[in-house]
Amino acid sequence: MRRHPELSPGIRRTLERRIRSWRARYGAEQDVIFRQVHEPGRMGLSDFTDLSALGVTIDGQPLAHMLFHFRLPWSGFEHAHVILGGESHVALAEGLQNALWSAGGAPHQHRTDSLSAAFRNLDAATEADLTKRYEALCAHYRMVPTRNNRGPRHRA
Repeated sequence: MRRHPELSPGIRRTLERRIRSWRARYGAEQDVIFRQVHEPGRMGLSDFTDLSALGVTIDGQPLAHMLFHFRLPWSGFEHAHVILGGESHVALAEGLQNALWSAGGAPHQHRTDSLSAAFRNLDAATEADLTKRYEALCAHYRMVPTRNNRGPRHRA
């Protein structure tokens, strides 16, 4: 009513009556669930998590570190790798390689977020080079690189 003063005051009661009638006929709201089907060996997921907020210190100095996390959704296998410093292609390659060795193989697809480790660069030539390096890493392990939809970052 504040946003649309042109509406008559009785509109709210009419709307509430129609909602009650709809609920009586169709029931209360129901959750919408999109089931995911995970197949063995199909997909591996990985991401970096900034752990600075945990306040870890060594000799009183804050420890700049991240966690590389890898997961196989079908089996639930997980591998975590501490990264000292920031997100980089080297950190991505090291974390992913260690996860795959620990798992004893590689999935068909490797999915991650927008790969800031591969795209955070100063110029277009370097960005293209790192993209090729990531694609070469995936090709070496016979994985198809895939990305999540871009969206807001989630922090630990």
